[in-house]
Amino acid sequence: MKYIWALLCQDSTVDINTNALSIFKSVEEIILEFKDQPLKKKEFIIPVKMQLISLWTAENPAKNNLLEIKIDFLDPNGKSLINEEKKIDIAKGVKRARNITDIKNLKITKEGRYMFKLSSIKSGGKKFETVAELPLDIKIIYKQLQ
Repeated sequence: MKYIWALLCQDSTVDINTNALSIFKSVEEIILEFKDQPLKKKEFIIPVKMQLISLWTAENPAKNNLLEIKIDFLDPNGKSLINEEKKIDIAKGVKRARNITDIKNLKITKEGRYMFKLSSIKSGGKKFETVAELPLDIKIIYKQLQ
């Protein structure tokens, strides 16, 4: 399977009659506002609802294909906070495939640029190769109580 594109969004729908994909609210930045002292924890969970959507095409649609992908979520220091692998069987005759991964509750370590790294194993390959990196900026604002 050949990588075409990927993006982060808040939500999407697939039309049952046409298979058309509608994407809602692309995500590039999350702003967190705290009304207390800065958090002392090294890692904490933020409640989010996002999707990582990717589109792939079959290099040989005349046969069954296997899409093997890995999603890593890296903090600004390169520490992996999510590491998920998927294997998706693509039936003979299917020319393209979408993968929609729901993301709930992100673990973060600090303010800065995080990266969703999408990798795949090419047909006949044995190791994952990066095909896309999607940045997600996390901004933290602390407001003083008055």
